[in-house]
Amino acid sequence: MKLPNGYGSVTKLSGNRRKPYLARVTLGWVTDEQAGKTMQNRITIGTFKTKKKPCRRWRNIALIHMTYKITTLL
Repeated sequence: MKLPNGYGSVTKLSGNRRKPYLARVTLGWVTDEQAGKTMQNRITIGTFKTKKKPCRRWRNIALIHMTYKITTLL
């Protein structure tokens, strides 16, 4: 299942788990000037039973994030 831009990623964790799918979102990028590398600044949203369940959570987070952006611009 392909996710839209900005929705993050869903990965399957190893082992026999009750909630094997991990959802993460990239908040931005961090540059390490000494090493000359750029790394993702990610947060974990949570773990889920199915691969489709994080999409519902992302919609809610996206609405909150968009509302915050709109209120800060006004």
